[in-house]
Amino acid sequence: MPSSLKGADDDTEISRSGSLKTAPPPCKLSTAQGPAECRIFARFVLAQILREAGQAGVQAEVLEETADKHGILSAIVRLSGCPADDTAQRWQGTLQWVCDSPLRPRHPRKNRYIGVFRLPENRAAQSNIRPEDVLFQNLPRRRKRRPARQQNRIRRARHAYAQRHQRARGKTNAASTPTKNARWNCSR
Repeated sequence: MPSSLKGADDDTEISRSGSLKTAPPPCKLSTAQGPAECRIFARFVLAQILREAGQAGVQAEVLEETADKHGILSAIVRLSGCPADDTAQRWQGTLQWVCDSPLRPRHPRKNRYIGVFRLPENRAAQSNIRPEDVLFQNLPRRRKRRPARQQNRIRRARHAYAQRHQRARGKTNAASTPTKNARWNCSR
């Protein structure tokens, strides 16, 4: 008799004791916005994870892979089996590759990084959300308001511009334009 049986859903297993176990969440490899050397490194790491999983007796499945001409931008790998958690734990975190660039000789940068992390469990798939209950709406775009300092600067510039043009046309009102030494009357 097998030590565990697959349940109706691919993500669940039933152990010998009859308890329900969920498969560990998949791992994601990501180069983020890294250069082409990071994508080469990610392709190498994915091959290493698959090789190590095969040697440890862990079933590995590449669920999604986004590739380009140099390597992979990201990949999602599901590991299942007894030592799957240990294998995934060994690869989790930020991985660093220190080497000269195979694509750009004499480039000063020698460090390349990729991230390997576990994806959160998909609780939305387990809930009872019906597509007809979801309503998508476009919200009106809010006008971005300038900071008060910038608004005051613009207001002063517009006022000075208007005053200059009024003076140039000779339409200046003597009462509205103070002289150099005049004071504003602030009495109530």
